[in-house]
Amino acid sequence: MSQSDIIAPILSYEDINKLAEDFLREHNRNEILPVDIEAIAEFDLGLNIFPFPNLQETFDIERIHFRRSRSNLC
Repeated sequence: MSQSDIIAPILSYEDINKLAEDFLREHNRNEILPVDIEAIAEFDLGLNIFPFPNLQETFDIERIHFRRSRSNLC
C-alpha cells in the first residue's frame, strides 16, 4: 500500500467528537481532560512508546509509535 492509496475522510467537528467519545467508551476511559492517550496507546492498543533524544528538533515530530508484532518484536 502506498501513501497515495490512503484517502482520509472529511469529517465535521461533530463527527470527530462522536468518534472520540466512542473510542474513549470502547477503551473504558471516562476521564476528564486531558486523556492519558499514552496509557491507551501502550496498554490498551499494545503500542510500544520509545523516547528518542532530539526527535522533535531533528525531525519536527514528538513521538514515533510502533505496534507490537505477533512475535513481540518491533
